[in-house]
Amino acid sequence: MTRNGGTVGGSLSGLMSGLVLRLLKYSVHVLDRSSPETLQSQAAGLRAGPELHSFIETYVKDFDPNYALAPDTLEIVKKSGEGALLEEDDGLVKAVYDTEVKVEDLKRQGDKMGVLYRNLKTNEVEMLEADLVIGADGAHSLVRKVVSKDNIQPRYAECVSWRGRVPEHDVTPETREAMQNRCVIMRVEGGYMVSYYVPSDLIGETSDSKEFVWTWYDTVPGDSPHFIEIVTDVNGNKHSSTVPRGKVQPKVWQSVLDRRDTISNSRFLALLQHTAEPFVSAVHELPGTQSVYEDGKVLLVGDAFSLCKPHAGGSTSQAAFQATMLRNMLEEKIGLNEWQQACTGSASKDIERSLGAAKFFFGGEMPDFVKAMVVRAR
Repeated sequence: MTRNGGTVGGSLSGLMSGLVLRLLKYSVHVLDRSSPETLQSQAAGLRAGPELHSFIETYVKDFDPNYALAPDTLEIVKKSGEGALLEEDDGLVKAVYDTEVKVEDLKRQGDKMGVLYRNLKTNEVEMLEADLVIGADGAHSLVRKVVSKDNIQPRYAECVSWRGRVPEHDVTPETREAMQNRCVIMRVEGGYMVSYYVPSDLIGETSDSKEFVWTWYDTVPGDSPHFIEIVTDVNGNKHSSTVPRGKVQPKVWQSVLDRRDTISNSRFLALLQHTAEPFVSAVHELPGTQSVYEDGKVLLVGDAFSLCKPHAGGSTSQAAFQATMLRNMLEEKIGLNEWQQACTGSASKDIERSLGAAKFFFGGEMPDFVKAMVVRAR
C-alpha cells in the first residue's frame, strides 16, 4: 500500500525531503503558496557544502556536474580593496507540485494527518490526507504555528541583506578579472559585502555563462522608519521577510546607491551599479528545539524548524543533513528522538558558526571555531 507524504512549502528543505520520500515509495504532494514566476531563481547565492554534494549524488538523477563553481580564492579585502527534481521516474510513485495554494490548517484524522488548503486561483478548499507531513514553509511557518503550543516566532536580527546579480559580460574586463573565480568579502560601514562567481540561469544566456551574485549585509534597526520603508514594496505592501526582485521601491534602492562613498572598492561599486533588479530580505533568527509533532506525523525541517543568521552559509547543508537523517529515521535505523536530537545538534553548531562569522565580518573578531582550527593545524 502506497503511503502519502505531504510537504508544505517548496523550499530546498521541502524538495530534499520530498526526494527522500519518493525514494522510499511515498506518493509526494508539495503544496506551495508561491506562484511559478516567484519560484524562479532569486540569485541569493548558495554554499554547496559536502552534505549537499553527497545528497545530490545520491538522490538527483543525471545531475549537471557544473551546478556549482569552486572558487580558486577566498579573499577578505580592505575597504579599498518549478519542481523538476520531483518529476516522475521509472519505479517511483507519483509526485505532485501545486503552486498558488495556501495551507490553512492541519487536523489529526486517526492515524493520518489532514492538510486543509485553499487554491488561491479558484478559492476552492481541498483536503490532503497524508501519512507524514513535512513542514518546510519557512521562518513564518504555518505548520509550526498550528502544531506548536508555544507559537514561537522568528526574531528580526537587526540586519537586512541586499542582493543582486550581474552577468559577467556587463562589467568591465578589469572588474571581471578581479572578481571571477573568487569569493570576495569586504567590510563596509555597518556591515559587509560578499561577491560570488556562479553559473548563470538568466534567460538568453548560454549554458556556460557565468554571473556575479553579491550580498550586502547591512545593520538596520527594526524600530526605525528606514526599516519600514525598506520592507514596503512598490505597491505599498509590507513584507515580513523578502521584498522580491522588481518590487523594491526605486527611492529605497537609490538610497543604497547614494551610499557609494562608503564603498571605496570600485569592483563592488560596479556590481551594485550594474544590478537591474535588486531585492532585499530582513534577516531573522529562530533557535529550533522541537521538530517532531503529532507522534511523528508532522516533522519540521529547514527554516520552519531552525533559522540562524546566514553569515556562515550553512542553510543548504542543514537541509541536506536533515533529509539524509530523515531517510535513516524512516528506514528505522534511528528513532524519532534520535532524528530530532541530530537535527537540533547540527542546527546549534550552525548557529555557533554563524555568530562567530558575524563577529569577524562585522567587527574583525576572530571566531573561536577558527582559532581552534588554527591550533589544531599547528
